[in-house]
Amino acid sequence: MVEEAAVLIDNGYFKEVIKEIFNNKLPKIDYLKLSEEICRKIDKKRYRTYLYDSLPWKGPNPTKDESERYSRAQKFFTSLSSLPSFEVRLGKLVRRNNEFIQKGVDILLVIDIVKLTLKDRVRHIAIITGDADYVPAFKLARDEGVKIYLFHSPNKKQYSDELYLNSDERYPINMEFLKNLIIEE
Repeated sequence: MVEEAAVLIDNGYFKEVIKEIFNNKLPKIDYLKLSEEICRKIDKKRYRTYLYDSLPWKGPNPTKDESERYSRAQKFFTSLSSLPSFEVRLGKLVRRNNEFIQKGVDILLVIDIVKLTLKDRVRHIAIITGDADYVPAFKLARDEGVKIYLFHSPNKKQYSDELYLNSDERYPINMEFLKNLIIEE
């Protein structure tokens, strides 16, 4: 019997990794194939995929560009939510000075790691991220017998050493990994 794995995707991080690989371009990715490829690499059946992100900024009096970007993102997240065993978790984008910052995404991801672990839903979690904020959740999961598979940037500057060291197995996301996941337009 093949064991199941939950796939968790920090989509803000994943997009940054893709941009670096594709010289600041963001090709369309088939997220269902991405989840299946991750599970193929770790030799597990996919339990469910969770994607974490936020909708783009749309102020109280949005410009046409802001409204269109927001609408496209809503359609994208809705299409992902309709995929089999796929859940989208959205935080919020807030404006601080002239910067936009995602709020709530990290905590949503941590809650799912803890819930999947303590409710004994899976014994394997594959995660695309690079953020050291997740180290305590990784440690808790590993202490409870869950194996953590980290999928990360090939660029060492784009992931935390501590996160890397607190994972059971590590897989770089590179051109070879992505080549069959791109949707040609």
